[in-house]
Amino acid sequence: MLLEIQLKRSQAATKTKLSSSRICIAVKPVISLSKLYRLEITAEDPIFFSTREANKRINTGRYLHNYALTYSIIHASGQADKLSEYSQKIEKEDGKGPKYFEDLSGLDFYVFPANPIDVSFTSEKVNTQSEGYREKIDGDRGKRYFTGHTIKRISTGSTFETFLIAELDVEIPDYARLGKFMSKIKIEKEELDFSEKDVKEEKTTAVLNALDTPEEFESNAKNLKVEKMRPTPIILSAVHSGKAFVTEDEVIPADVGYLQKKES
Repeated sequence: MLLEIQLKRSQAATKTKLSSSRICIAVKPVISLSKLYRLEITAEDPIFFSTREANKRINTGRYLHNYALTYSIIHASGQADKLSEYSQKIEKEDGKGPKYFEDLSGLDFYVFPANPIDVSFTSEKVNTQSEGYREKIDGDRGKRYFTGHTIKRISTGSTFETFLIAELDVEIPDYARLGKFMSKIKIEKEELDFSEKDVKEEKTTAVLNALDTPEEFESNAKNLKVEKMRPTPIILSAVHSGKAFVTEDEVIPADVGYLQKKES
């Protein structure tokens, strides 16, 4: 985990502060917006992430993290050569990554975490032993012996909504691969008309990555609802005061960018 979230409640409102030993601001995290898109994502295959593990059960959460979505779009649009050498390798070296800051901080677009619209799940048991493994086990150890996992995956046909902001026209693929099993997703895009305004106590529409908001975001916001997620926490909802991209139906906080809060 890059950073841990601690929630501190006051009588007026719930505030969230990102705690770490030191915080530094990224060199070029914020996108100068000229394009705003709404993306609808549909699962063409079951999608699996290891969101939460308990005993032999591994659950996939209801939200899609924006770092995973960003890598998915980069690969599907044929831009993998822009990633770090580590991220381009199929076989990763232990202890060498991930390279989120190196890969994402210089991009000319930004994707928000995806909000579930119509999501269901399927569960199945998988074998985690190699077929060549043999060992006789009896007694109490036999009762406790670890033989497999039950995994909960997002079902085919589930839909999500997110937003993408870009400095210029950006190639958004119609299909991409996502998750541990490289599941196929369909991406439908709609360009939105918007204006940039200073808003006061407006409920946000987009799900936010806690590390991608500016330092002052938490102190200016109210009623933050935060959920732990790998690799960073996400903000499910907030009442925002400050700069925002405003459409007919949406209020999306401005000044977001990959890893604005980076552990030093």
